Formats: sequence, C-alpha cells, structure tokens
Amino acid sequence: MTSAHFGPFNASGGSLYSGIGIVAGVALFSFIGVEAATVMGLVAHATLVKTGSPFVNAFQTIFPNEAWAPKVIAAIAVISGIGALNGWTLIVTETSRAIAQDDLFPKPFAWVDRNGTAWFGIVVGTILPSLLMFWRYESSSGLTIFTYLVDLTVVTVAIPYFMSAIAQLTYLVSRRRRVSGWLLARDLTVAGISVLFSMWVTFASGYQVVYQALVVILAGLILYAFLNARRQRLCEASEPVDNPQAQPALDLTKAP
Repeated sequence: MTSAHFGPFNASGGSLYSGIGIVAGVALFSFIGVEAATVMGLVAHATLVKTGSPFVNAFQTIFPNEAWAPKVIAAIAVISGIGALNGWTLIVTETSRAIAQDDLFPKPFAWVDRNGTAWFGIVVGTILPSLLMFWRYESSSGLTIFTYLVDLTVVTVAIPYFMSAIAQLTYLVSRRRRVSGWLLARDLTVAGISVLFSMWVTFASGYQVVYQALVVILAGLILYAFLNARRQRLCEASEPVDNPQAQPALDLTKAP
C-alpha cells in the first residue's frame, strides 16, 4: 500500500463544493439498496479510472500469481448483480401493485396470474429500464452511464425523502403529536436537516437529471389527475365542495 496509489482529493475538475455534491449523490445511492465498497490503496488511481471491474483489479493485486482469483470475483459479481436486479424488480412490482390496488395507479399493474404474481408490473419494470440503458449506451460510455443512473436514482429518491420530511415537519408543528422539550427539538432538527439535505442533493445532481426527473413527475401528476377523477366519479374519494355554506357559530354562553 502506497500513498502514490491515491488520486487527488477532488478529481471532479470543478470546485470543492461540486465535488462534495457528487460524492453525496454516490453515498446516497449506496444507501438505497446497492452495495458498494471502496478499494483503498490497492490499485492505482489511474487504473481505477479506466477499469470497469475494480474488484477484479483489487484481487489481482492481492493474489498476483493466482489466475483463479479474478475469475472467481467476476463470477460472484455477476451472481450478486443478478440477485440485486431480481430483488429490485420484485420491489418495484409489488409497490406498483399496492398503489394500483388503491386506485392511484393504472389497474393493469394489479393484474395477477394464477400464482398471484403481478406479471404486468414485472414486464413494464424490466422493459423500461432496458430501453433506458440501451438509449444511454448508444450515446455514452460505461462510466458516464453509471454516473447518469446514480444521479437519476438519487433525484427520484430524494424527492420522496423531501416530501416525507415535510410531512414530519407538518405533523410536529401542528402539534398532532404530543412531543415536548428536547424530544420535540430533536425531531424538528432531524426533519429540518432531512429537508435541507434532500434539496441540496437534488441540486447537486445536475440540471439535466433534475430536468428529466421533473418531466417524469409532471407526467405522473397528469396520470394521477385522471385516476383521482375516476375515484371521485365512483364515490371512492371525497368530492371537493365548490361553495360550502357557512355554518352558524356555536354560542357557548347559552345553557342547553
């Protein structure tokens, strides 16, 4: 292990702030389901930048005279990738089915076969990412594709985090929960930091990714508008009152 194998502290080519933003996005990406690790001091920085299989290079450094080591690691990486892909496909499928069962998503996502599997969600959940990957591979390199997917995933996850933190702030400030003293201060601090972090990591992901994520969200709101109208038409949701009549105030001074 030698210090010469470490690259510059900020290798983004931009300011320190932009470099920290990129690192924060990758860190958040790691904590939402993709296992990641850093290879420190084993492989030179110039090699890591150019390689697409850092763990193989690391084991080649650990076992320089063993031809089996990189092959075993490559096989394990393939198995791990397939397992993660299957797991996330099923998670997306079950999430879509639950929302569709609540009439907040198109009904086909709730279709199931004789084994109770939401097959339509699996088909859509595999075709759309495949098309996205194909489109990116036609116009970008491998490292650029990975960076793009990380940024897009961070934005699409940071927005629900932001809404959850806002809901927590509303819940605390409205005093619907009986929390006082340092517990209230702690919860307000955590919720406030979560709001600011979600906003910051979204901003740090870059204009292109934020723009594309916004387009996806707006398209989803259009779909939600039609689905919500259907629920109101079927009396499955409360209809808004255009001109509610004022209710007379209750006089508490008069005896019953």
